Amino acid sequence: MPINDPDTRALQSLAAKAAPGRRFIDHPDREMAQAEIHARPISRIQAPARIRRIAFLLGQNLHDIVAVRSRLVAYCLAAGVAPPAERDRRFSFAAAPHEVTWEFHTEFYTATWISPFDNADHWPTGIGLEAVGNEGVAVAVRVDVMASETITSAALAGFDELSLCYSDIEGGRAQLATDFVADHHGYTRYEMAAGTVGPYNLGAIVRRVLEIETYRVMSLIGITLARHVSPQLSRLEARLTEAMQAIGSSASAAESHVLLETMHDLQVAAAHTVELTRYRFGACQAYGDILGQRLKNLDERPNGEHRTLARYLNHRVDPALATFKAIQQRQTALFDQMARSTALLGTRISLDIQTQNRHILETISNTAQSQFRLQRTVEGLSTIAISYYILGIVGYAFHVFDHSYEYEKTIAIALLAPLIVALVWLRMRRIHKH
Repeated sequence: MPINDPDTRALQSLAAKAAPGRRFIDHPDREMAQAEIHARPISRIQAPARIRRIAFLLGQNLHDIVAVRSRLVAYCLAAGVAPPAERDRRFSFAAAPHEVTWEFHTEFYTATWISPFDNADHWPTGIGLEAVGNEGVAVAVRVDVMASETITSAALAGFDELSLCYSDIEGGRAQLATDFVADHHGYTRYEMAAGTVGPYNLGAIVRRVLEIETYRVMSLIGITLARHVSPQLSRLEARLTEAMQAIGSSASAAESHVLLETMHDLQVAAAHTVELTRYRFGACQAYGDILGQRLKNLDERPNGEHRTLARYLNHRVDPALATFKAIQQRQTALFDQMARSTALLGTRISLDIQTQNRHILETISNTAQSQFRLQRTVEGLSTIAISYYILGIVGYAFHVFDHSYEYEKTIAIALLAPLIVALVWLRMRRIHKH
């Protein structure tokens, strides 16, 4: 018997797509979730080695990352390298003497290559840098891994003593040092003594160090925007204070409407600052959280009187992140105050409108009363006029009688006058009611 139930047919169609021996198919997002776990595997690093990474910052346009991927695919095809698949967020290839890895993130992408320790080519060809467009370099970091228990004094001598961070990591099994100062090649240099750490664990530590430098810069990338927006907020706050004072002293509805337009302009300007900062400050906060976790995972211990990376960065990154948060709080407070001021101004305008309406109603009432009195006056005059004309007609009718009855005619008209006036008045009242 054929099965006509739509739900049953749909289940059979899905089952046909499942793997042999399975009753169910995978959720459409399962493959992506599985791939995310393995998206950035750890590279095996054998000391001594020199690792460099460059990070390029993209805009918020989703088409930017598509354009970057297209250029890299074209480069790989031209260079005889297997290009990345459409959904790959990481791909690697060998370009002697380098081992190259490209990674795609939400708003930036990185090129990382492992070279021999004595390799001095800071911007090598043949690793895909030719495919980079106009994206700006946000991060350039170099990690020199030496196969020794401690970092040599010659390597430490090249650092700035005022910002030198030198610590034991991995429970004292390795050492790490940096001053966070870019050299004349544009790279922030880290020196690392591998100590007793094995190749796979060393690869994990190096990746952690690369991420620390990457997220350090990315968490602070919004500081220029913060310094640009903060004065704007100060001006808006000052204008709002002036507007609130004017609300209390406004004496007319026209002034209130002008203030209402001012409040609208202020809200538009404040909304513009929010649009400028919302994404960037939110991203910086997220990068700052990741940075803190990566620093924690280093398991640092101070080496002598030197500072650890975590202590140094926390004293500098945390205030910047606090500044971003403070600006967001100022924006929220500004909008709240604008909302209260607008509501207060709306109440003031409503009271002014009610006062105007009361005056208008009073004027209408007075006009109606005047019209009523005028109408009563006109009705009285009309009654007299109509009655006069009726009596005149009656007088003409009496002319048919002999002139010897003039006295009697006058008496008759005089007696009819009140009756005619009363009848005309009653008729006018009836017309007025209808």
